[in-house]
Amino acid sequence: MAIIENIRLLKGAAVLAERKATTPSLDLKRYNLFYEFNGSGKSTLSRILAALQHGKKQERLPEGCTFEIELSSGAKFTYPKALSGLEKCVCVFNGDFIAENRPMKPRASGGGTSASRSPIGYASAHPLAATNGIWTRSLS
Repeated sequence: MAIIENIRLLKGAAVLAERKATTPSLDLKRYNLFYEFNGSGKSTLSRILAALQHGKKQERLPEGCTFEIELSSGAKFTYPKALSGLEKCVCVFNGDFIAENRPMKPRASGGGTSASRSPIGYASAHPLAATNGIWTRSLS
């Protein structure tokens, strides 16, 4: 079973440091936990992985962002050109996912619509919303 092992190349990804082929591997494992202060790049990292999930360019990634993901099998996926192949293997649950999939509820007063950013009530309505995170299936 191949897993995402490294972000081999990275350029123009907001606050995330640039990575080159000579940069030491991240040596990612099957399960990884990313936590850091606000504004440190967690959402950008989740959007990088979401690009693999969707197999196409993501509008919320910075203009000019490029990256290359390397699997433990040696396969490489490059953004924005060569992303297809992992669409059914990566699933990202982040704020973008909630905004795209959570129905807007009518407000009690004053008209309009509202959607809470809290996924608590949403968890029972969507099978992928049981927890925050990034899921990957076997990439083989």
